[in-house]
Amino acid sequence: MDRADTPPHLFFSIERFVQDFIGFFALSAVFYEKSQYHGSHLLDVNLRMPEPAQVWQQAYFLSPSLEMIRVDNAVAQMRVTLHPLLTDRWQGYLEATVNDLVRFAGAVLSPLFSTSTKSGVEFAINRLHMR
Repeated sequence: MDRADTPPHLFFSIERFVQDFIGFFALSAVFYEKSQYHGSHLLDVNLRMPEPAQVWQQAYFLSPSLEMIRVDNAVAQMRVTLHPLLTDRWQGYLEATVNDLVRFAGAVLSPLFSTSTKSGVEFAINRLHMR
């Protein structure tokens, strides 16, 4: 896939995807805590990008590093438990999900992904504990 084949307005930001994923987990944790449900859930993530997109800035999160990404239909599913709120558990879910999704594009996560995203997971969990 050549960068010249890509419309100039299509970008995929792994960082933004991670922020949205953490936000979704935080919102889900609050919802299920308020409804007093503490069992497991099926996390079902589908990523569709029928047009090639340029990887925006965080290509170093991937090994091999990709300039372009195209995923017709990437799927990741796993059982998750949102309570208790544990940083390592949420980090594991995040890494497993994103790794499963980027495999469809021919890459895996680099070790930098974990060290770069852990502070965002910790921040979200700390905010949930403070409410």
